[in-house]
Amino acid sequence: MDTDSHTQGARDRLRVAAVQMKFAPTIDGNLTSIQRLLGEAARR
Repeated sequence: MDTDSHTQGARDRLRVAAVQMKFAPTIDGNLTSIQRLLGEAARR
């Protein structure tokens, strides 16, 4: 691993999040849940 990879800013990083979710009755409901969970993960 080269030393430059440790000095990169946060904008150069990729964060991966995984959740186990209960599906909503509609696609819109699922998308709303996914959007909310992504927002929560982004704030961590």
